[in-house]
Amino acid sequence: MEQRMLKIDLSNRSYEVEEIPDDIIRKYIGGRGLGAYLLCKFVPPRVDPLGPENCLIFTAGPASGTGLFYSSKANMNTKSPLTGIYLYSVASGILTQQMRRAGYWAVVIKGIADSPTFLEIDGKTVSFKNGKALWGLETAKAQQEMLDGRDARKFATLGIGPAGEQGIPSAAIYTEGSLYRCFGRGGAGAVMGAKNLKGLVVSGDGEVTIGDPDRFESL
Repeated sequence: MEQRMLKIDLSNRSYEVEEIPDDIIRKYIGGRGLGAYLLCKFVPPRVDPLGPENCLIFTAGPASGTGLFYSSKANMNTKSPLTGIYLYSVASGILTQQMRRAGYWAVVIKGIADSPTFLEIDGKTVSFKNGKALWGLETAKAQQEMLDGRDARKFATLGIGPAGEQGIPSAAIYTEGSLYRCFGRGGAGAVMGAKNLKGLVVSGDGEVTIGDPDRFESL
């Protein structure tokens, strides 16, 4: 599969897909390494963590979507409203599996939506959905509403609750619905709330290819 990232600008409801060079994938290996690189690339120094220039960055690693043991981790990077510096956090679940199946190693979100919004992302389009009815809901209920009856085993969800909406600087981003897995520490939920972004639904129908299947099975 191609090594692509999805860049979304909430301010003008636009998105673009950009290729990630192979040397970057290899040099900054894993979701944490790639996320740190992209944060330094896209977030200028001294920006307001709750302003439009700060980015929420979700990244996958080489093993994401392959079925390898302990590979079901998603990495999140942003500038922390709690500390004012670099923040990364990790959560388990199917987010990176669905990102990779959609063809993305990274999802980079900047800007501020003009009203409460949630995003639906797949390998073909990004849909900007009206999130006004979800504003004020706690995280699991909001994710259930975003799924709208779809199979939670095939559609990854994540989102914030009232703490993130109100900009509390320790607010987390929760994923996996009622399992309450989360990107904790550092206030990433407040960053999402400041962007008027309630959450994401991510899905893909592609396959993650393995370069050397025999060696992979042996490993």
